[in-house]
Amino acid sequence: MMPANSLCFAAMANDACQDHLSRWMAREADGDARYVRAYEAAREPLGLPPFSRH
Repeated sequence: MMPANSLCFAAMANDACQDHLSRWMAREADGDARYVRAYEAAREPLGLPPFSRH
């Protein structure tokens, strides 16, 4: 699980977060509910769109 204080939340383009971010996002494709909960928790503070599964 990506910690809430991860550099990726502040600087996604930073090379240090790319591997971690890739693994975290890949979990969503595997149906990991932790991803959805973390996304929804960060959605409003970060101004993200609602999470949608197609």
